[in-house]
Amino acid sequence: MKQVSQNRIGHENSTLLSCKTILDQYPAVRGGITLTSPTKEEQAYELKIKSLTNDLLHELDSRGFLKKESEWDKAAFGQMIEITNRFNGHMETAAALTKAFESKNAEISKALIDLGVGFRSDNVATSWLYDVLSTFVENSEMLKNQFLLVLRMDGKIFRPRMMLGQLFGVQGAVVVNCTTNGPKFAAEINIDLRNAFSHGLYWLTRDSAGNLCDLVYTKELGENETHLPVGKISEVVGKQNILTCCVSDVLSDWATRGRFK
Repeated sequence: MKQVSQNRIGHENSTLLSCKTILDQYPAVRGGITLTSPTKEEQAYELKIKSLTNDLLHELDSRGFLKKESEWDKAAFGQMIEITNRFNGHMETAAALTKAFESKNAEISKALIDLGVGFRSDNVATSWLYDVLSTFVENSEMLKNQFLLVLRMDGKIFRPRMMLGQLFGVQGAVVVNCTTNGPKFAAEINIDLRNAFSHGLYWLTRDSAGNLCDLVYTKELGENETHLPVGKISEVVGKQNILTCCVSDVLSDWATRGRFK
């Protein structure tokens, strides 16, 4: 299975700007959520998502749903900086694993199997695949948490600890209350897949030769199954990576331009 976009996640060595508030500091250290050497398709998708994110933020702001700079929680931003740094570290190792299995698959597979600790020819590649899937969940949560930082928590429409589906599901708060751009933005988020990974409602199928075939997931036990070819997983994960990157970039741009003041 070829991983396309996971390798697009890199790490920037950023330093804190000497700014007055934590609002300015967060974008400066968002660091590793960065695309490196994107393909033409990824560049086009990035432009689309940045435009859509800008439109959504404008709509949220016009409805009074965005916090002003004076309302931002310094402690929350400090924690988000630490979470982002930890997230960046995972992206680095995920990219390294991807590169290893792409460029030196035979060598790394043999080395792991030869350790004699339980790796076999039929399971060695899944150790990498499961890590790729976990980055999808982390990206989804990073996306959600970035919005929770800037949304005004009125206790009615928006509340602390809201889940991704409560924000961007069919009846999610953003979708229902920002009808122009909310549904379009939400359409880019695969909430069902994120939930399946988080709740363990997925499995892998193999063909008659024992090769990985599909990733299969369901919303609930007993419900209809969705089949995602293993070769498509990298595309899905890559789009989520870009989505999270773009939201971070647009929020950084808004902070720099003083649009939260």
